[in-house]
Amino acid sequence: LEKGCHKFKNLTEIKHEFIYVTCNITSGRNKTILQDIHAFIPPRPIWTEFARTTSRDLSVLILGIDSMSRINLERQLPRTNQLLRSLSAVQMLGYNK
Repeated sequence: LEKGCHKFKNLTEIKHEFIYVTCNITSGRNKTILQDIHAFIPPRPIWTEFARTTSRDLSVLILGIDSMSRINLERQLPRTNQLLRSLSAVQMLGYNK
């Protein structure tokens, strides 16, 4: 293994937002069969403390509608937009796919 690489035996705690993963075949000739970058959302102390001190479960749903701007949502799906507003949905202004 190269410097900074770790073999996963069972569970491995991820402490970073991004990790670079490579999988290699080491029998015979050394060959890389997979290279990928994975993104994680690590728990932040404020949310960890909130979860520890409350009995309420978080309830979050993220809805993304592909190839549709916020303005087109308002024009083409007014009832959907109205429902989202009635649920106090938060629009991610400036979000781009």
